[in-house]
Amino acid sequence: MRTADNTPQAMSLLITDGMRDDERGRRQIGPITTVQGDTTKARGVRIAVLCTAYHLESINYDAWSVNNVVWRLPQIAPALRSCASDGLSF
Repeated sequence: MRTADNTPQAMSLLITDGMRDDERGRRQIGPITTVQGDTTKARGVRIAVLCTAYHLESINYDAWSVNNVVWRLPQIAPALRSCASDGLSF
């Protein structure tokens, strides 16, 4: 990608379902955090985010998914929009 004055600009593409499942000390499940995205954008790198969608009917039958994922689905899109550079969240 280039800027208006034709200077190359760094860009990163993040393709994700938006959920994090970390086991550092204790298990942490939820939408991605924006810390790394904020740090990356602060360095002048633009971030484009492509979110793979959860279809409720595909996860609403399994007890683990119902207890750990389904109720967090509304939190995913705002977190991904926050991580993406302006206009680059799909």
